[in-house]
Amino acid sequence: MKRRTVCCMAMALMLTGCAKGNSVMAEAEESVDNVSTEVSVEMIESDSVQDEDPDGVYSRICRRKNYEGNDLLEREFIYCFRGDGTGLVRNDICFPIRWADGKLYVEPCGEIQIHEYILDGDVLKVKEGDSWEEYTKKPGGALDLVLNGDLSEFAGTYKATDESNSVYGGGKALSDIKIDIGGMIIGDGFPQVWPSKITETANGSYLCEYDDYDLEYAIYPEGKIDEKDTSNTDLLKNVYIRVVKKDSEDMEAVYYRTALQ
Repeated sequence: MKRRTVCCMAMALMLTGCAKGNSVMAEAEESVDNVSTEVSVEMIESDSVQDEDPDGVYSRICRRKNYEGNDLLEREFIYCFRGDGTGLVRNDICFPIRWADGKLYVEPCGEIQIHEYILDGDVLKVKEGDSWEEYTKKPGGALDLVLNGDLSEFAGTYKATDESNSVYGGGKALSDIKIDIGGMIIGDGFPQVWPSKITETANGSYLCEYDDYDLEYAIYPEGKIDEKDTSNTDLLKNVYIRVVKKDSEDMEAVYYRTALQ
């Protein structure tokens, strides 16, 4: 409940513009710089709205100063648009959105927020609070949503296999984990960040890697299986993941999805 409350506050601050010059999550960071260019109201009003709908993923890079030191933290903020009028927004948190006719509908805490957007070629301009922010389209379009950070189709609750429980559970079952719509692993011992890089592999899985952590995981869509797991044919009937941790506790555990998000 506490994490959800903080997330709701962060989303409200980001989308109402209260985060400018300050931290989106005040107890963690202080905002010092934003790489994206603010677009003046005059420029927006003079632009003509294109007939085309946004398609795929649009991003901007945000830089913030760590409150514990002078290191700059870079984060990629994204909006994802699917052809059915749904999508997601990911900044410090990740929430589903609906969109239509130049409006974004976000419901982070049970109350719908509406924000204007304008598509100008490959640049998405979103009104966040009193200003407009520019997001640039990422390569790939709607066909590469997963590679660009939208893991909605794999979100849900995952349970460790019996073999992984036996090897890494010390006689007990490993705790269930969750994958959110942006690909964050939610569970004990996992960093609360999204993957830095997602690539499709030759066996049809998606490899999710992290720049700052000795962690990676591979997602196997239903019907795909790793050669290491062919003895467990039940995995072919589920979405499953193989989590590899190489820190103080080396682990290569397999989890299968038991519930959708």
